[in-house]
Parts: sequence; structure tokens; C-alpha cells
Amino acid sequence: MRAVQVSATFAASLVTSPAIGAYLGSMYGDGLVVALASAVAVIDVLFIIVAVPESLSESRHPEAYHLQLSQISWEKADPFGVCADRIFKS
Repeated sequence: MRAVQVSATFAASLVTSPAIGAYLGSMYGDGLVVALASAVAVIDVLFIIVAVPESLSESRHPEAYHLQLSQISWEKADPFGVCADRIFKS
């Protein structure tokens, strides 16, 4: 049920936000719309930093599998290098 509520809220914001922005832009100018959108974005980021809990479990943190990360070579992580190796070594 929660997914339906989130989807409905998201859809409603997609419909109403441009209308509110157009109204505010026609009444007060585009500067207010940009400032308001920037303020909402900053508030969203602050909310995420403060209120949203970490979703990555402790066992999946990079410190927990440091040995596995150290075994990855940069040659294998470079997609262009891998492609070049396959093309030129054939």
C-alpha cells in the first residue's frame, strides 16, 4: 500500500509542480522560481543526510571486505583496456 501512496504523491507532484512554477514565474519572475527550486533541493539533501538511515548493512561496508577490494586490478576495472586487450591479442 505504501508504494501506491508514494507513486500517487510522485505523480501529483509531476502534475502540480510545473503549474505552480509557471504561476509563480508569471507573478514574481523566474528568479523566484529558480530560488525556490534551489531551496527545495537543498532541503531535500539535508533531509536525506539527517533523516534517512543507512541502508547498506555493516557486513557490506568497504571496511568489511577490504581484502576483496585490494585484489581488484586496475587493468580489469578499465573497460577500454579490456576491450583493447581482446582486440589486439586476438
